[in-house]
Amino acid sequence: MEKNVNDFNSLDVVKSPWLYKDIPTIHKMFNNLEVLVPIRDIRKAAESRVRIGRGDGGLWHANSLEEQIEFYNEVLKVIERNCAELNIEVIYIEFEKFTVDVQYCYDMLNQLTLFQEVNYEDFIKAYQVASDIYK
Repeated sequence: MEKNVNDFNSLDVVKSPWLYKDIPTIHKMFNNLEVLVPIRDIRKAAESRVRIGRGDGGLWHANSLEEQIEFYNEVLKVIERNCAELNIEVIYIEFEKFTVDVQYCYDMLNQLTLFQEVNYEDFIKAYQVASDIYK
């Protein structure tokens, strides 16, 4: 779910690349914050955005491949700096593996406090439904 931080009265899991700059605000609002950062080859990710161009999934605060790479590097620095200053745990996940390996996905998400009570069988069902939606 991609929304502005001010749209939430409570916070469980929020998926939004825009929240990187709001980590201090979110931390103040919800206190128990864990950050999950998908990692992939920055150049490949930027090339994908360039191919899409403008609009959803396209260039993000950039007008070229090199600007997109520079912006991605800055985003990672902001996340790392804010989380270090606020003592927030950051879990890095390998994006490509996360999207195709159900066991890896479960193991990574299970590090989050919210997911620790999710049993594997229920997770597999939800993963399969989500995977089918995006085929």
